[in-house]
Amino acid sequence: MIHYRSLFLSFIILIFSLFATSPVEVATKADMSNVEFGYPIKFLSKDLSGRDPPTFPRNVSIGTGSAHDLPTIYWGALIVNIIILVGFFEILLLIFNYLKKYFTYAK
Repeated sequence: MIHYRSLFLSFIILIFSLFATSPVEVATKADMSNVEFGYPIKFLSKDLSGRDPPTFPRNVSIGTGSAHDLPTIYWGALIVNIIILVGFFEILLLIFNYLKKYFTYAK
């Protein structure tokens, strides 16, 4: 059974990863058409090809662009990220509960 804490922490980390992996360096105009964000697997992409920065390489962030530069979510990668993070937190909870059993004092 998945604990709600693991799922909650996974979503918090995924949202935080969008800002932590930002800014991304793009080297050419062609790279602006597919700028990816997310961690551990990139799950969000923005097409910033409509922007025309004066120089390259250029650092772009999740907030770069306008309201017309809507992000694309890679749902498969997002689900894999959730599975990886929930699995990680479930293993941590198992280890914590195992250690707690041996290190608590009986009264």
